[in-house]
Amino acid sequence: MVVLAIIGVIVGIVLLYFLIKLLFSTYILATVLSVGLSIASLVIAGKIIDVGVDSSRADSLQIATLICTTLAWSFFMGPIMFETSDELWITLRHWDEIKEFWTDIEFSWRETGGFLSNLAISAIAIAIVYFLFGSQFTALYYILPACILIANAVGAVRLFLGRRF
Repeated sequence: MVVLAIIGVIVGIVLLYFLIKLLFSTYILATVLSVGLSIASLVIAGKIIDVGVDSSRADSLQIATLICTTLAWSFFMGPIMFETSDELWITLRHWDEIKEFWTDIEFSWRETGGFLSNLAISAIAIAIVYFLFGSQFTALYYILPACILIANAVGAVRLFLGRRF
């Protein structure tokens, strides 16, 4: 029974991965999801303004708009969210006391990026904007989703006209 549960979890993770990859790689589907999440974020932002930014109920609404805006941005980015890049890392291994400088310098390439790190970085950036500056400047709750909505509209028009975004 335990073996079947483990196999089921593995199959579920693989299917979830392929579903996420499909959602992000299909331009029209990703654009529709991005527009829908941007509109949802704008609606939630209206509720935040109605309730008041400093109320106890606004905390859950702020988290909801953070999630919606982050996912809208991620779907706007599309397959770029899965790209990785190589960065040069320099490791200094030994301090030479006689010559007073580092020796044994190692150069290595490490892969950075990927879906989870790109998603985490965008969520952290949007959270900083919302939670640090949102209480003083409540228009930020409207500006970020509106910018994503405008960028999706511009991308759709450019696609319709046959130009690359």
